[in-house]
Amino acid sequence: MRWADSHSRDIFFVAACRALDIPAYMDNATGQIFAYNNSQWNLVRFEEGRKVLPNGTLVINYDKKQSLKPVYWTNFTLAKYEDGDFVTFDYENDPRVGTFPITLELEQGYYMLSTGNRYTDGTALSRIEYFGIMPGQTTSKDLIIRSLDENISNYGQIDLQFKVPSQDKKTVKTLTQGHPLLLCFIDPSREPSKHLLKDIAAHGVQVDIYQNDQLTKTYYVGRETQDHMASFMVRKGDDIPCEIHIPGFRGYLTPIFSAEAIKWRSHVIV
Repeated sequence: MRWADSHSRDIFFVAACRALDIPAYMDNATGQIFAYNNSQWNLVRFEEGRKVLPNGTLVINYDKKQSLKPVYWTNFTLAKYEDGDFVTFDYENDPRVGTFPITLELEQGYYMLSTGNRYTDGTALSRIEYFGIMPGQTTSKDLIIRSLDENISNYGQIDLQFKVPSQDKKTVKTLTQGHPLLLCFIDPSREPSKHLLKDIAAHGVQVDIYQNDQLTKTYYVGRETQDHMASFMVRKGDDIPCEIHIPGFRGYLTPIFSAEAIKWRSHVIV
């Protein structure tokens, strides 16, 4: 007899159903599994004592005149109260929440709708609303995202003769070349740098570089950038991660530094 956690069990169940020509799928957002039988989709539960609850309908409206286009996870989330805590649904990149008004069929229960809007300094304005979903009824909610107050501050002036820390030590004036120039100041103690450094520390790959049998440099390779054309890396001792790419190479570099032994083995059959 073999054992598995509930998530692996559900994946195996869906795969087994499909192998037997029984339509089945897992809802990636809610984690529920469904199998097609008697001309309808049926919710499947394995846990004893957990009843299949009737559904209600949730409609989320948003004022399309607003300039902000809400994105799930970035601006709003939906969670259900289960076993003493709220469990957030994973609707990221799900077309069901891509267009307003959003209409979702949800189990009867107690829910939480959270919204947020973030300033460039990492400060976020949030709003939370609790409500219930009743069987056979439609519940309508307005997605309210708190607007950001315009906050433009003059922090001082930059000396155009200041040399930017780099290999060629160019001055700010040289970099402008007579054109407008945008300088970004990254604070390791604030988002998103803080989150990125934690991500690299937890999931990154340590790369040690040796020269003449001597350790000369250590880098930590993180995840890919949003456009999948570079990887985040940080040198040991530095506070600021960088986007690293190879000119002429399309794609990110993280897989090159895979630490899985099987990927380093020869694929030649002798």
